[in-house]
Amino acid sequence: MFMRTSGTTHITLVLFAILACTGLCWAASVSQAVTHFKAGQFAEAAAMLEQVIEDDPTDLTAQFWLGRARYEAGDLEGAQAAFSAVLAVKPQSTETRYWLARLYEKQGKIAQARAEAARILDQAPEHKLTVELAARLKTAREGGFHASPHPRSSGGSAGPSGCGTGR
Repeated sequence: MFMRTSGTTHITLVLFAILACTGLCWAASVSQAVTHFKAGQFAEAAAMLEQVIEDDPTDLTAQFWLGRARYEAGDLEGAQAAFSAVLAVKPQSTETRYWLARLYEKQGKIAQARAEAARILDQAPEHKLTVELAARLKTAREGGFHASPHPRSSGGSAGPSGCGTGR
């Protein structure tokens, strides 16, 4: 037995399939970008994330990872812009604020790095990486870069919230 359907039903189904694929493609793009990031391919990751953000400027997870990719690639101004975009919408994001503090440390802006670390510790006193950063910043001098190891995996699968994707 065959059911007769209207052309409108077929168009609706096709449009639904296209929209579903678009959503899957978006998720794959962020996921693929993070895979590139973890492989040390920061420029590739940044390019993919820029495309995601162009399609959805409100995507805080993409903004966070764009900041991370730019930071690792040495584009500190670009990283700061991406981190600031996240914090403008989600000021309680400890992971984003942590990487902004690291950025300030790298730039030799120790007072700003200390201020960001203090804000994190006010919200999350147990944030291990920030505790370590704050201890390091106590001996750092303004204007001088204090070389320090930093785990690339910090914030590994986390997004701007510090737990999960932050969406």
